[in-house]
Amino acid sequence: MSQTHHLQGFVLFRENKGENDLIISFYSRQSGKIQILVRGGRKINSKLNPILAEPFSLLDLVVVQGKIYHLIGGEKRQRFPQILSQPEKLITLNFLFGQINKIIKPEPDKKIFSLLVKFLIIINQAKKENSLLLINAFLIKFLSFLGYCPEIKKCLICGKLPLEENLLFNFNKGGIVCLKHTSLENLSEANLKIKQKDLKILQKLLYQDFNSLLKQSFFQKDLKRAELIIKKFFIWHLGT
Repeated sequence: MSQTHHLQGFVLFRENKGENDLIISFYSRQSGKIQILVRGGRKINSKLNPILAEPFSLLDLVVVQGKIYHLIGGEKRQRFPQILSQPEKLITLNFLFGQINKIIKPEPDKKIFSLLVKFLIIINQAKKENSLLLINAFLIKFLSFLGYCPEIKKCLICGKLPLEENLLFNFNKGGIVCLKHTSLENLSEANLKIKQKDLKILQKLLYQDFNSLLKQSFFQKDLKRAELIIKKFFIWHLGT
């Protein structure tokens, strides 16, 4: 027997099915990630088309659950129009949502859902020059909520707070290591030499909220360095 459900969430990915239908990957607060069939969703005159037409919107959907979920109605709960007016943000978030779709667990997660809502609200309002800061912060927080929180407070080997200017980020171990524990001749691609400045930025990105980060000044070159570390850690553990 079919059941009707009301779901709130975001479209992460969409793909064509047949001549006129769509399959959307939907991340909902209530049910986590699910696949929803949208019959006639690619038709211009479809009553369902306006609901899904604007990417990154927070949606309230009405679905019927049989062998597969079917979309029967819904509305936009919250729009983020400034994202759509800035091509760089649009391209970056399209890629980001695609990656989230590949790795996010099917089960609902209130922390991840809340993080995604807060991130879209603030990046929609943020100036272009703050995009890299916010995206880096989102990624490292997202990794943490997925269970891949990097150890960036103390050395993974000796357990002490590293005081040296130079240290290592070990992607295999999942965090920082004092340089004295590893011979430079034996460094592999699993290690990246970083500085105390890099470590402090990573700590801020992980532990401070978005609004607090926006009140501070960061050099773009330092954020680019943080981006390199976070993305390599992301790829190392999630393979995307």
